[in-house]
Amino acid sequence: TGFSDQSGRDEREHARRVAEILGTTHHETMMEAHISDVLPAAARACGEPFGDSSLLCAWELCRFARTQVNVVLTGDGGDEFFAGYPLYREWLRRSRWSSGPHPLWKRLLQPVLHQLRPKRFPNLAAGSEPSPELWAGCVEYSPQSLRRRIWRPELWRDEFAAGAPASIRDSFATRQDVHGIARAQACDIDVYLPGDILPKMDAASMAHGLE
Repeated sequence: TGFSDQSGRDEREHARRVAEILGTTHHETMMEAHISDVLPAAARACGEPFGDSSLLCAWELCRFARTQVNVVLTGDGGDEFFAGYPLYREWLRRSRWSSGPHPLWKRLLQPVLHQLRPKRFPNLAAGSEPSPELWAGCVEYSPQSLRRRIWRPELWRDEFAAGAPASIRDSFATRQDVHGIARAQACDIDVYLPGDILPKMDAASMAHGLE
């Protein structure tokens, strides 16, 4: 699926190259400017509120794929299993700074560095392992101060009272034997895949009779 604008997100050339190397049959379709017209149908297919705008891209891709085949194998989960997201590198940078033990020079410099670049130099963790709040800070799109103003108070207390969302805290609690970049990957496998990526593709594909 390609894009006609200049957003820099058109990956057709890369896809063509991969198809050429692998010797596969290659098809392309374009995301048109009026794709938002399918939003009502896509929303109904989800069956509940769904906030990932890439649903529209998945919708068009599945619609086009169904004109060619009945069954497809998607690449969903590849970034999580093979650490393809740049966020994983950011997680490593932040967690290496945050995790203990903390020498004297780090404790002395921490307040100044955190004031200058709060995300690059997060608060120091109390123990030797980074916190779920640190990972939440890597993946969240809006600050908690904004979300707190728009969420109902009782829902905010249930989800964010302890800092990170409950689902991320639960993943960290059950994956204590996993460390480093694998900890972030495990959290995505526990939370992001079943909560976003897999339901998105399931809704988009089933709406077009695509397995």
